[in-house]
Amino acid sequence: MGRKWKVILASAIVAAAGATIAHVALATTPSGQVGTILGRGTTDRALKYTVPKVVTVTQKVRVKVKGKYVIRKKKVQKTIDSPIVACSTSTPCDVVQQKITYAPGGFSGWHSHPGVVLAVLLSGTITRYTTDCAHTTYNAGQTFVELGHDETMLIRNEGSTPAEVLATLIVPAGTSNAELRIDQPQPSGCAP
Repeated sequence: MGRKWKVILASAIVAAAGATIAHVALATTPSGQVGTILGRGTTDRALKYTVPKVVTVTQKVRVKVKGKYVIRKKKVQKTIDSPIVACSTSTPCDVVQQKITYAPGGFSGWHSHPGVVLAVLLSGTITRYTTDCAHTTYNAGQTFVELGHDETMLIRNEGSTPAEVLATLIVPAGTSNAELRIDQPQPSGCAP
């Protein structure tokens, strides 16, 4: 291998390591949060969880110009179903039940998930923040849903008593317990 290629390879390795270190350094870790896996199993039943997403597409349209029909291209917005998680016999999913306890003042750190999370607040009160700093407070008996890796959030117990959440995660089969949570950097302009 020539000197030029060795320099290029070394530069690529240093850049990749720097990007990894930067992502880990920018990640926000939880504090006062304890999660316990209650159970998990694999399903091969067909299941697809999607959310509507607006996209811009180019369509061909037929228009009449000077008595003749011609084809023109036109950009239009269209709502499509964007899958968060899809399970089938060929692509199974894991279903994971987890109990998460937040001490008063405890928080999750900024994070996302590799699939869908259906959460029920068992006791206490928590506040869920999104990257634009919008927030919603949930009390015992209320639920919230988290929709995949594109949705980053922070959960905080701003009350004076512990809060307990029962979470059901539907994720790609083989997702390890460590991969159920994806650490994310703190968004600029939002420090709850």
